[in-house]
Amino acid sequence: MRTSGVVIALSLCLLPRPARAQDALALVWSAPPSCPSRDEVVARVARLRPNLTRAASGLRATATVTPAPRGRWRVRLRTEVHGDVGERSLEGRTCALIADATAVVLALASDALPDAPPPADHPALPESVVQLDDPESALPRPVVLPPPPATTRRQLALGLDAAVDPLAFAGAAIALALRGALELGALRVELGLAQQLPTTLSGAREGTGADVLATTLSARACAMRARPTVSIGLCASATGGVMWATAFGLQRNDIAAWPWAAAGGGAALRVGPGRGRIAVIARVEALANLTRPRFVVEGVGVAGEVAPLALWTSLGVEMRWP
Repeated sequence: MRTSGVVIALSLCLLPRPARAQDALALVWSAPPSCPSRDEVVARVARLRPNLTRAASGLRATATVTPAPRGRWRVRLRTEVHGDVGERSLEGRTCALIADATAVVLALASDALPDAPPPADHPALPESVVQLDDPESALPRPVVLPPPPATTRRQLALGLDAAVDPLAFAGAAIALALRGALELGALRVELGLAQQLPTTLSGAREGTGADVLATTLSARACAMRARPTVSIGLCASATGGVMWATAFGLQRNDIAAWPWAAAGGGAALRVGPGRGRIAVIARVEALANLTRPRFVVEGVGVAGEVAPLALWTSLGVEMRWP
């Protein structure tokens, strides 16, 4: 029988204990022996906030009780809730009143815990207890989590453009371009593949000349200023590719290729519903031709030469996600 009793006692000791207010409140209580003890103060807090033990630990407090002039007592109380610190000094006729006032302050401070249960009431300090400093300084402000960092909006776009260069060597060059774009906030980055339609250059001798076309890959970066339905921006661009020329009217119709590159910038205008997926985009860009191929027809001479400056005007539509 004695052995069974010992086993039962040990089993009860090993059972998990329910959470106590002492576990949820980290209080350092420094007071003369004639004052209430720390456990008594914590018990008074538990009576004011019975559900305090359900809140996550996060309330820390330090209370120092000392005698004051004219037989009174004073407590200097410092509270901290997740880094938010408050201090106050209270004075009363007896140390018991000071302990009661400390319990009230701690109960109110526990309401600022992030997952503390809603308070059932708002206890007040004992009437005979005097507040010696700013009464709001000891009650930590409610914990306000910082707003989440602003996320950069991302959008993808796929579009088709028609462009014309009025300064081209044959009067005008027309091209069709397929492009994709990624927008990160105000930054828009594009990659495009363009095919210039054939342009005919005439030689000095009747019936001779060359058909010229260009295949280009372009990269563009734009700083866009967005509006609900209209966005405008400034862009920098670089273009590189190959120009092809096929001679005709000769005994031997040769095909030749030249590398071609240009760089410059311009302005972009996009119009579309604020939340719509379809938008219209127009551009005007000035490009400096870094390479200037000359088209020479055998036995005829120079049929044309790339101009130093290109002025591309384009208009297109694009589909946007999301």
